[in-house]
Amino acid sequence: MRIVAIGLRGFPDVQGGIEKHCEHLYPRLVTLGCEVIVLSRSPYTGRKPYVFNGVKIEPHWSPRQKTLEAFLHTFVGTIIAKCHRPDIVHFHATGPSFFVPFAKILGMKVIATHHGFDYERAKWGRLAKLFIKQGERHLCKADQVIAVSEHIRESLAHRLHCEATFIPNGVELPQIVPGSQFCAKWGVSSGKYFLFMGRLVPEKCVHDLLDAFEKMKTEWKLVIAGDADHKDAYSRELKTRAKSVKNAIMTGFITGFELGELCSNAGCFVLPSSHEGLPIALLEALSFGLPCIVSDIPANRGITHPTVRYFPVHDSSALRVLMQETIDNPEPISRSDGRAYVAAKFNWDDVAERTMELMKRLM
Repeated sequence: MRIVAIGLRGFPDVQGGIEKHCEHLYPRLVTLGCEVIVLSRSPYTGRKPYVFNGVKIEPHWSPRQKTLEAFLHTFVGTIIAKCHRPDIVHFHATGPSFFVPFAKILGMKVIATHHGFDYERAKWGRLAKLFIKQGERHLCKADQVIAVSEHIRESLAHRLHCEATFIPNGVELPQIVPGSQFCAKWGVSSGKYFLFMGRLVPEKCVHDLLDAFEKMKTEWKLVIAGDADHKDAYSRELKTRAKSVKNAIMTGFITGFELGELCSNAGCFVLPSSHEGLPIALLEALSFGLPCIVSDIPANRGITHPTVRYFPVHDSSALRVLMQETIDNPEPISRSDGRAYVAAKFNWDDVAERTMELMKRLM
């Protein structure tokens, strides 16, 4: 079975939840007997084709500009996909799914995965939001629709009468390592810092996290691991603001062993987002056995575990209270609890097998 994937920037080591989703899913589909070709965006992966864990990455030009990047790349990519004569073309996200009907006109069988309500993101203007909302309607015209959370599945059924199959994101259980080289690099002590990891975009609400942390009297530190895909006023303002907040550390985009060491030794993970699909960052934090403080939004509420605590979105005072409680009343936790939870409910091997079964039914 030949699958062509469209709608992502590429992988590995490309920032983004969809990119991480595909980085884990597609090598497993290759193991299950598929040929997978990912049409990546050359500004993120370079111009030369390469193979990653059996997945063929084929870069194509796109502008690195947030309002045109996905539109132009997906339009051209849909035509290129037809040239590969795929059994299935797999669209990711609501914006790129605007071209699902075009792919079907070209005679291709289509699966589309809904990763979240992208038109709710603060970075989009009015026209872009209208385009993405139309993309969501076109996504529902795919031969099979996947929703990464029950909340998304229920919303599609209620609003658009679209029958989607719930197949969540997954997570791999990482090795927990002692703090050494990278903790020393950033000047943090094991168990004595809060960790955020994600993109520096308005809907991640890192500004709320800085508001909460700035007013705390503590020797704990705040590590913000991530960067913006496109340098803009928000990300620049955030970086400038962080410099004035005592014990706030911005690492930029990091991955691999460095990120793994920081995750292994954090005292608590914080995710203050106003918008998520199914947050892989939260799953990863639980896979390291971390206690978590997250915003009270449906996507986060879909991940239920005793070590996850919730606060009203944008309420930095309530967030500060929970962060202070974490410092003042540290409760002994078993790292194995969170790890066992995500291993049972969000296993990438299960995700790949369920996706494969859906594709087989379509064929």
